[in-house]
Amino acid sequence: MSAPRRCYLHVGLPKTGTSYLQSILWRSPAALADQDLQMLPHSEPETFQMMLSLRGQLDPAMDPPAAFEAFDRFRDEVSHATATRALVSQELLGAAKPAQIATLLEALDQYEVHVIVTVRDLAGFAPSAWQQHVKARGVKAFHAYLEDLAGMGSGKPAPSYDVHGVLDRWGAQVPPERMHVVTVPKRGTSERVLLERFCSVLDVDPDALNTRAPSANTSLGLVQAELLRRVNVALGDRLPHRRAGYREQGKQFLAGEVLHPQAGEPARVPKQLADWCIEASQELVARLERAGYDLVGDLHDLVPDEADFADDEQSVCDAELLDAATHALATVLDKRHADRQDLARLRARLREQQRLIEELSKPRAWRRVGGALDRRIRRRRA
Repeated sequence: MSAPRRCYLHVGLPKTGTSYLQSILWRSPAALADQDLQMLPHSEPETFQMMLSLRGQLDPAMDPPAAFEAFDRFRDEVSHATATRALVSQELLGAAKPAQIATLLEALDQYEVHVIVTVRDLAGFAPSAWQQHVKARGVKAFHAYLEDLAGMGSGKPAPSYDVHGVLDRWGAQVPPERMHVVTVPKRGTSERVLLERFCSVLDVDPDALNTRAPSANTSLGLVQAELLRRVNVALGDRLPHRRAGYREQGKQFLAGEVLHPQAGEPARVPKQLADWCIEASQELVARLERAGYDLVGDLHDLVPDEADFADDEQSVCDAELLDAATHALATVLDKRHADRQDLARLRARLREQQRLIEELSKPRAWRRVGGALDRRIRRRRA
């Protein structure tokens, strides 16, 4: 009896090396095909739209009509897939509700479905999760965000960032032996280790993949992230949706191009929350040990070290914000000047092309062209 076809669903968590892994996988379709594995859907944007469609998060006022058919296209791709193994990688699938998970599993009924969850130590995960919150137009301050994660604040973490919730929802519909938990190596370890661990689940040779200049989410320093948070507050009702305008202007331009190069000191969990952080990490390790999941990596990677915590609660003073904002404005002016120069050159080229088109549209111009062609033909015949 032949082995069943498998589909691996990499459902998160965010901020656990997902951008690094996905950038390599999406650049290696031929190498994956050679190893009988196919990415579904066929592109990263299509995968994102499929996730939004599944989770009911599409907006008619913002998303193109084709996006609302993304899950139907996914079903069609699944039915026509020829590889014996498939991979779906979208970290926000971790937040899917039980009925949505059931819908996705039903679309994959020709496969034996396996779920991959990448997990990172809490001391490194928490500051990165807050930064991602801010880059998605969030306005919650760092310490308040940490209190929410610790269950001591007024809010709750987003479902995709709640590792226990992700494991509960997916584990309720997928057997534990088909739940693969991959630990992210400790800070200072080569990213290659994470790739090797992930590929071991897929039974893929990482040496065959395109690992040149992999992408990763750009990290901001604490001061720069706090500046972006305050800009988000100041925006008020402007750019209200994080995918309609803000993604390009706030996340990609201001955060990625302007603030990221400042390379400030990163945010860290303060020592006053170390006991919670270590206790929560140990609870997660204990759960993973008894759950019967396939554990890939070292569970010790999930327990923070003393050096991972800041001595005191980090604070940002007005002078630091003013300095970061001043340098940011200088960068914005420089980039705006460069963009206007590029635009002026483009307009000049368009004007020249338009002039040539108008010139060639005149009968006299065509007579000149025709005469030149006739002379060239006669010379060749001679």
